[in-house]
Amino acid sequence: MRHSIANLPAKSYAKIEFLQEKVLELNNTFKVTFFDGNQMFDKTYLFRKNTINQKALQNIPLMEVKGVLIK
Repeated sequence: MRHSIANLPAKSYAKIEFLQEKVLELNNTFKVTFFDGNQMFDKTYLFRKNTINQKALQNIPLMEVKGVLIK
């Protein structure tokens, strides 16, 4: 997946692409690249297989939504 969001306000989110449930049975790696001022940052997130599910939903701090949180 390669998508770009020009501007995303703080404490917000954007849906990028629908994932079929079968894909969640695999390890999923997401790479996020962003600018803060003139500096570029890069972060890779790994969701191990079957960790994105209804039981894993929790409140996401500061955003007032439920989701799966990984650090």
